[in-house]
Amino acid sequence: MVNKFVLSTTAPQVKQNVYPAKIIDGNWGQVVEISLLKTDLVLDYIVQLVEGTLEGGTSPAWTVSASNPAVLHIKVEQDNETLFDMDAQVIQFLNGMFRNLNSNGLMWIVDAADVDARTKQSIVNTGWPTYLFSELKMYVTLPALSAITSGSPTGTSGSQLLVVEEVVPRFAARFNSVMTKKVENSIAPAEIAGDNYFSDVMPKTGLYKYLGLFVSTTAPSNGYPAYTAGSDSAVSKVEIELNSIYSPVKNYWSSLKQVDSSVYHQAPGSGFAIIPFMTDLNVTKMLNLSNPNAIKSAILKITTTTAPVYITEFYTLYR
Repeated sequence: MVNKFVLSTTAPQVKQNVYPAKIIDGNWGQVVEISLLKTDLVLDYIVQLVEGTLEGGTSPAWTVSASNPAVLHIKVEQDNETLFDMDAQVIQFLNGMFRNLNSNGLMWIVDAADVDARTKQSIVNTGWPTYLFSELKMYVTLPALSAITSGSPTGTSGSQLLVVEEVVPRFAARFNSVMTKKVENSIAPAEIAGDNYFSDVMPKTGLYKYLGLFVSTTAPSNGYPAYTAGSDSAVSKVEIELNSIYSPVKNYWSSLKQVDSSVYHQAPGSGFAIIPFMTDLNVTKMLNLSNPNAIKSAILKITTTTAPVYITEFYTLYR
């Protein structure tokens, strides 16, 4: 049982596996597929984009930054099941909160294992035992070249995608482990200024370490939230209601952000907030929605000050 599981950040041995560099000069605006190794217990993948030489155009230049990253989205699938699925800017936010990393829009840590918010270390027995998988692939969505450059270049030369995985070798992974899943979803817009109720947005299939939210009054563009236009005034309160009778979470948006600053020692960016359930290694503190007989309904109630408000959720789920 996960709720009786003992978590640990003590790794018996950690090593890095380096993947061959992938040339992406012809892949701008496309999804790049990478077949991942299936040999060890994976803690995380370090994904880096190397800018190449811009060709053509008039005085072309790269315009990549944390707010205009060189990658749009990263997804990892195991045997046709999604294990990780997040936009690059959500990954950057989580890298900042959980690892104290400042992004330049060129590097992302895709955490397979959970991360201890206090020590910023991977919780090793929540890594992915990839040697049990039949298939494991990463999908990296790249923006159009015009979106991350100026001067209208016609192409690049030498642009690369680099991947390094940090793992516990299989022979050293002699401990029980539990899988985690990290995903992001867009919620239907909050259409009224006041109380908005969202059902079926929190899958009742596991234990939640946290629930993260991003809110904006600017509509998504090309399927991506307006991360450069986050709003901390559009939402006043957030509540999670179980079985229509019990609310494990009921708080002001401003208070949530203050809690985040205290827990993660870093202030969340505009429009971002995390509802933390487990902030240490005590699994009994997680929000348990894994029992369908006990949890008949889970409703996310968001009180807004204006409308419409566009909401994105993201979470780590223990299964």
